[in-house]
Amino acid sequence: MAIRNPLSRSVLSRSLPGLVLSSVLSACAGMASTPPQAAPEAAAQTCPVGTIPMERFELYLGGSIGDAEWQNFVDTEVTPRFPRGFTFVDAHGQYQLMGGAIDKEDSRILIVVVPDNLTASAYIGAIGQAYSEQFDQESVLLVRTDACAGLLGPGPD
Repeated sequence: MAIRNPLSRSVLSRSLPGLVLSSVLSACAGMASTPPQAAPEAAAQTCPVGTIPMERFELYLGGSIGDAEWQNFVDTEVTPRFPRGFTFVDAHGQYQLMGGAIDKEDSRILIVVVPDNLTASAYIGAIGQAYSEQFDQESVLLVRTDACAGLLGPGPD
């Protein structure tokens, strides 16, 4: 098995819903037309053979959003920004509202692993903002971490 191109990082959303993780492989190059710009901490990161420094973004997106509404959101907001790949996971969690009440709800976690660059960060922010506005959410939780990632397997011909 040959090790190939890297994976991606994730961001996540709204009310701190459930902590379920999943990952999506996103090939390295092509995030819009902006070439990747390594952040200082990513450049200093030492990764194992077959992997490279990447960013993992997770957006925790709460609210009881129907499947059709969710798919429309993915098709219009996520796929155009990350056509090379992402993962989302259904989750369940709870969140303390500003007024103090505990809100238990279904949610989704969007995970994106990409080369470290400013375009990806801007795209993630735009997705979180669009979700918050479109589904009237008080907040969206974003998690960003450094990762070493690489694709395993023969890959496409």
